[in-house]
Amino acid sequence: MRGIFAGLLLVIAPVGAYAGAGEASGEFLRIVPDSRSAAMGEAATALADDASAVYWNPAALALADKRSVLLSHSAYIGSGNLGFAGVSARRGVWGAGLSAQYFNAGFVGQTDLSGAEQGEFTPSDLALTCAAARAVEIPSSSRFSRASVGVGVKYVRTSLLKTAQTEAVDVGVLAEAFERRLRAGLTAANLGGKLKYESEAFSLPAIMRGGVSYALSSNWRFSIEGGVPFQGTSYGAAGVEAVVVRTRSLAFSVRGGFNSRLIEGVDGFRTISMGFGLEGPIRLDYALVPMGNLGLVHRASLGLAF
Repeated sequence: MRGIFAGLLLVIAPVGAYAGAGEASGEFLRIVPDSRSAAMGEAATALADDASAVYWNPAALALADKRSVLLSHSAYIGSGNLGFAGVSARRGVWGAGLSAQYFNAGFVGQTDLSGAEQGEFTPSDLALTCAAARAVEIPSSSRFSRASVGVGVKYVRTSLLKTAQTEAVDVGVLAEAFERRLRAGLTAANLGGKLKYESEAFSLPAIMRGGVSYALSSNWRFSIEGGVPFQGTSYGAAGVEAVVVRTRSLAFSVRGGFNSRLIEGVDGFRTISMGFGLEGPIRLDYALVPMGNLGLVHRASLGLAF
């Protein structure tokens, strides 16, 4: 297992050095797709176990217990809105997933160089991702019981006054131990792509994330994570999930999270998030994410596992 993590680092390091020069574009890729992870501080690299793994860690697709469908939508800051749709499935040692991530910034005023108004336009972004993963053998001497590696290939398109598009790659590893109560994951996302507007090109917001998730019992799960953007400041995140009501067919959970990431231009209370989940034949998740002086963001997700 140590060799898998070391190999991933060898892939990431040169790309990180390359992407570190210049500014990032495609910032919508930083917005997490699902309400569960949003409520838990965005600490989900080792936590994701459904179709959201296409975004968080493609390696998790090979260790998922069930097929999954996930739909998420949210009104965002101002008149913006974002959405995510994903599906995932596993067969034997292989797992696969598809996702579409969409962001619309709403109507934005346009001016010329003199400041005169030139009407409005609607910036929008789209990312389509195809991911695959494979479970790998673990030596009997290892403390880990299962492990997997995964890769995702994505198409990214962003439209301002003009449209730019590119391709990028995500890679990840995941390992489980202690009867699957402990999960450890490492990913690198948005590698290699650049969006070119006329003669100027901008790298995507490439990032390396590592995290650990631990189930203290069937009713309590904790998750911690660190993120190192190739452009920007490193951050830490943590989340907790507690099942407070459980019946034969339903489980109601409350969630909370912390994230230290700084957001340029956003002041005020924004490091704490919260939410809940209702899981039965269909799973409903909700998250409340304060965005400081920009207000509150309400997020909802609908999931199906079968």
